[in-house]
Amino acid sequence: MAAFRPVGSIAVGKEAGRPEIARPALEAEKIHVYEAEDPIEAYNRGMEHLDYNEPDLAIEAFSQTLALRPSAVHAWFARGFAQASRGNLDGAIADYTEALRLDPRYAAAYHNRSAAYRQQGKTELAEQDEAKYRQLRGYAG
Repeated sequence: MAAFRPVGSIAVGKEAGRPEIARPALEAEKIHVYEAEDPIEAYNRGMEHLDYNEPDLAIEAFSQTLALRPSAVHAWFARGFAQASRGNLDGAIADYTEALRLDPRYAAAYHNRSAAYRQQGKTELAEQDEAKYRQLRGYAG
């Protein structure tokens, strides 16, 4: 089965214009964001964890963001991306679905949910989401 390749508005590592470097393995660096009181701070920490390929810590950070601001559509999308990165396709689909409930025009969420469905062998659902993505992005056909 092909590897999951989500596409969307999240740029990490080299894609974000940052060199891929080894992250210091200091425990002090791995601040647990579940203690954060600011949803933006928690979201930014989650994005940093994605940059360093730390999906479990990213999920933790985005979960904190969502606990503080459940309507943060980008946090749902980003947590879905992190869920998919660690192979939890059901969790990714649930998070993309919530992002779409909050913003039905979030094209990247349709695209990534389509990829997750395809990975699960749910071709019909994948094709429906891909068609909606293409419609929102203005592609013909």
